[in-house]
Amino acid sequence: MEDERVSYDTRSGCMHCGSLTFSNEYYNAFKVLICNSCKGQDDLISKGNAKSLYLLTDTDLKKLGSIAKSNPQKKNWSPMRLFLLSQVEDAAHKKHGGPEGLEEQRRTQLGAKVEKRVAKRKEDSQKEERAAERVKQIKERIEQESKKGKLSGEGEVYSSGSGVHEKAFGDGPAVEVELI
Repeated sequence: MEDERVSYDTRSGCMHCGSLTFSNEYYNAFKVLICNSCKGQDDLISKGNAKSLYLLTDTDLKKLGSIAKSNPQKKNWSPMRLFLLSQVEDAAHKKHGGPEGLEEQRRTQLGAKVEKRVAKRKEDSQKEERAAERVKQIKERIEQESKKGKLSGEGEVYSSGSGVHEKAFGDGPAVEVELI
């Protein structure tokens, strides 16, 4: 099917070398005239990379042609979509106002990510500080109550004067423990 002559105007030839034989796959997918020997000159980019590097959305990419190839990671995963890099760059430049606009948008997004991470770390740090303060308050309260003799469960008595801690287990006998 490749190298097959297709029914469109062939007067212009391959956009790289002028050859009159074309890759039908590239023409059907991308609407560009490229021969099989020149296909390697035009890079393809995956959908994920096009979205992250060129800041395009699914809607932007739907307007472009693509080729489906089996996923190299896992054969049973859905096929990956490959786009012609030059078309992706053109779409990104149109969307963001040229290469400078794209670069500015990247910087803006990167700055927003950094700010979000800094805010998250600050929030996490504050949560840890509040948790540490609560633990400290609970320890102080336990210590104060144990010194007053108020910390006693059912059948448990602490005598600060003699240094003896007595605990009764249910209906059984009481056990005295000397605190050191």
